[in-house]
Amino acid sequence: MNKVMLIGNLTHDLELKTTASGIPSCNFRIAVNRRFKDKNGDSVTDFHTIVTWRKTAELCADYLEKGKKGLVVGELRNRTYETKDGTK
Repeated sequence: MNKVMLIGNLTHDLELKTTASGIPSCNFRIAVNRRFKDKNGDSVTDFHTIVTWRKTAELCADYLEKGKKGLVVGELRNRTYETKDGTK
């Protein structure tokens, strides 16, 4: 089973886009603070990119904005890509 729950703050305003076939998608990033601190005593924060589709994407774009706290429940997928200059 692949289920993830993240609670954090949205780091920028959402981007609502539509695919060529007319399906809406919304991308945003969420900052999640960890419970522990690093060896220097500083807080540790993870940044996650979230992608939503169809009606969920439209609702996110209507109600979420930078700085608001959000709860995300979904499936975790790790992806990487390589740019034209070979950087990952």
